[in-house]
Amino acid sequence: SSAGNSEEGSSSSPANVFESISVGAVNETQGVAEFSSGEHINTDAAWDEPPEAWPNEYIVPDFAAPGVEVQSAAAEGPDDDRMTLSGTSMAAPHVAGSTALLLEHNPDLTRDEIYTAYNHTAFDALDTDEAQNTRDGHGIINTHEAIKISKEDGYVSTVDTTANDTVV
Repeated sequence: SSAGNSEEGSSSSPANVFESISVGAVNETQGVAEFSSGEHINTDAAWDEPPEAWPNEYIVPDFAAPGVEVQSAAAEGPDDDRMTLSGTSMAAPHVAGSTALLLEHNPDLTRDEIYTAYNHTAFDALDTDEAQNTRDGHGIINTHEAIKISKEDGYVSTVDTTANDTVV
């Protein structure tokens, strides 16, 4: 789900729900969009009655995907068939589509297995030593590599990567 467009130090629901896969936005040069939300969440301070299974603290976003100047369908008028938009709401569909591709190749994947596949293959655009940060999470998703490590019965994906090996 979309992390929000209120910059670092904030997040929005449902992306700040621990079980969700929250998504931040990056631009075409893999830079984190300034508007992209992210924060450290203290569970007890943020939620009145959080589930006991939630950790005491966690970070959003989990991952990042293209969300700056993304082409989208438009319904403005008879001659406007598409428009360019920016926001984490443009990034989240990239992760949803990537997840659909993972499930196409292995329909038995669980939410945790999908998360692990993204986590092990994401590219940290900020090149930090942190496992996860409040800007691009664990990094920018890499659909091709995520499919490769989660394939079923040796099936090899036919998804192509972009020139920088980050699937968008």
